[in-house]
Amino acid sequence: MRSGHALGLRQRLALVVAVATVALTTVIALVLITFIGHRMRQSVRAEAIRALQAAERSMANTANPGLGPVTSDSHVHIVFDDPVKPLRGLDDGSGDATLRVVLDNVPSVATGDTTVVRRVVGGEPVYLAIAEHNGPGGNYRLAATASLRTTEETLTVMTWMAVIGVPLLALALGGLTWSVAARSLRPVADMRLEADAIRHGTLHHRLSPAARSPELAGLADTLNDLLARVEAAVHGQRRFTSEASHELRSPLATLRATAELLPTDEAGTAAARVVMLAEIDRLDALVGDLLLLSRLDENALEHVDIDLDDLVREQIAVTQRGAVTIVASLLPARVVGDQRSLVSLVRNLLDNGVRHARSKLVVSVREDKALAELIVEDDGAGVPAPLRDKVFERFARVDGGRARDEGGVGLGLAVCRAAARAHGGDVTITDSALGGARFVATVPSAADHR
Repeated sequence: MRSGHALGLRQRLALVVAVATVALTTVIALVLITFIGHRMRQSVRAEAIRALQAAERSMANTANPGLGPVTSDSHVHIVFDDPVKPLRGLDDGSGDATLRVVLDNVPSVATGDTTVVRRVVGGEPVYLAIAEHNGPGGNYRLAATASLRTTEETLTVMTWMAVIGVPLLALALGGLTWSVAARSLRPVADMRLEADAIRHGTLHHRLSPAARSPELAGLADTLNDLLARVEAAVHGQRRFTSEASHELRSPLATLRATAELLPTDEAGTAAARVVMLAEIDRLDALVGDLLLLSRLDENALEHVDIDLDDLVREQIAVTQRGAVTIVASLLPARVVGDQRSLVSLVRNLLDNGVRHARSKLVVSVREDKALAELIVEDDGAGVPAPLRDKVFERFARVDGGRARDEGGVGLGLAVCRAAARAHGGDVTITDSALGGARFVATVPSAADHR
């Protein structure tokens, strides 16, 4: 059952893309703004230094630097500092008291050296390139300014573009992802609707493949295979129910007829009692096999250590053999499995062998590597190769008829194979050297479980 608060695949994809976009573009924007800002500020700084150097070259050719402007560039200033004259500056004729105050607060620079500082002059951020000099008119400080206003404004615009653009880009890509995911998942929704429409009576219906998507086409094929297996299982269950009902009706009808015609004399009553007890035994065996098959289908097994050779020896002792001689060769073999199902496996194989043998049944147990083997060979008519799988079907009849097979109902070998496979083994049929059938049941040995 889906939670009402769980995000769907489309929401998760859109959210992941949006978050990834915000993270990635934020990092890229920060790197770009930092790099471009650094380059632009370096360019302004270099501009200030070039202006200062140009002023220094102009001053070198001036007899008295205090008599007039040193350059036509209004960003170059001279500030004289001597004990007699007050601090004053020349910048091509117009004084700048603010600049003089700023320069007065700049740490002194060694004569002949140049320093660059960032300051605010008249409310405008600038780079100041400053050099100290000795001249005929006294010591003076030469300064060149380069404005950072354009640079800062450009970086501010870029920052706001990033602040606004990153969320918009994330929303756009998230919406695009939502749309693409919705379009891509539409065939899945169509298949879900088709699957929801399939009911018990329409198991033959198959999902339409999504031709434009190989992955979804593969999903449709897988689901169709699953539907085919479900349909086969349901049909098998229906057939099983029908066969079981038929088999149960037969002994019940016999019991009813015998009871209705029950003679009044003692001899007739005794004969009827034998018939009724035989049918009751048959019903009991049938119900037991049905219950065991149900447990095997549900894999409701208990696992304990079992000596397979001892189990076979016990079942041989209680097997009704009639005129059939049982020759046993039982070597030690230990397995881990369900006691009831393994007893049923051994009993059914022995009963089947005795029922079809003419005079002799050879039973052997051995352990071969990781497998314990139970081999039952008879000297009967054998099982033709084309029918060796059919005889393991439930309620199977080799001749296809519904006549009783000497008391059997067609579940014994089905129980044998189901029990063996539930333990990780199998039951197979080959030709016996005695002329009949050779049944080999394998179950993993106890050593294989350790």
